[in-house]
Amino acid sequence: MLTKNNKKGCLVTFVFIAVFIAAIVFTLHRINKSGETIQDWRDKNLKDIHFKGKVLDSKEITIEGRHYGIVCIGLDYSNKDSCYLYEPGISFLKIKNGKALMLMGSNLLDNRVDYIEVNINNSGK
Repeated sequence: MLTKNNKKGCLVTFVFIAVFIAAIVFTLHRINKSGETIQDWRDKNLKDIHFKGKVLDSKEITIEGRHYGIVCIGLDYSNKDSCYLYEPGISFLKIKNGKALMLMGSNLLDNRVDYIEVNINNSGK
């Protein structure tokens, strides 16, 4: 039989677990919404831009605890002569003088990507 102290301990443990699970669910929901916002912005602003070229230089940076790479690309082809898109915390792209500067996931930098093709034939990739 549970004593009064054991009942309180079980109740405290249950409340702690419930708060912990609620925090995890809230965090996952926030991450998912952030991803949707980023994808919506990219779909709206980047769908008509096509370019490809060789990676000239890259630098890894940290934004809000996540690692990204800023990449400079010498363009072989672009359907825009110049372009500047920037949304804080989401993404940016600058095309000018046959070069592009863009933000990309650091996992691509880890794989030592040396040539990039963006949205060729409206692929969305």
